[in-house]
Amino acid sequence: MIVTRLNGGLGNQLFQYAFGRCLAERHGVPLYLDIRDYRHSPQHGLLINHFAIDAQFLDKELFSVVPDILRRSKWQRLMWNMNPAHVRWVREKPFGFQPRWLSLGKSVYLDGYWQSALFFDDIADMILKRAKPSSASKPMTEAEIMLQKWSGVNPALEELCDRLGLVPVGWSMP
Repeated sequence: MIVTRLNGGLGNQLFQYAFGRCLAERHGVPLYLDIRDYRHSPQHGLLINHFAIDAQFLDKELFSVVPDILRRSKWQRLMWNMNPAHVRWVREKPFGFQPRWLSLGKSVYLDGYWQSALFFDDIADMILKRAKPSSASKPMTEAEIMLQKWSGVNPALEELCDRLGLVPVGWSMP
């Protein structure tokens, strides 16, 4: 199983989902989203649930095989990863695209932002189909409003918006 730790705002959540989905597709395993960060510090709130994504939210039965999100030190990660019953805990360092991350195995806990379309380039078409707002007939969702509000701040998010076919307020279509 691939588990992606979601944190941050909508742009971060979309990139985290996309990389997790890419690895899950490569290995033919389920993708779980760890949303525990939003219980105690909902600064941005969980927004990815407004999109038609293909993943399950992590439930309590799996908490014993995924790391406690409060454990952050390198030594704690090393100790965690020594237990073969645990999924391998991988923390993105340095940030940005690193080809080595694409060769991770099929039992991984992803802890990072993964802000590059290169992380999911080989399944971009599938991501584009699935990562659309869950209902086009409804008024603009909170997720779309947030996407439009913040997309001009982050070049990586602008690229993702472009790939998803979403045009934030203030942008013009070519």
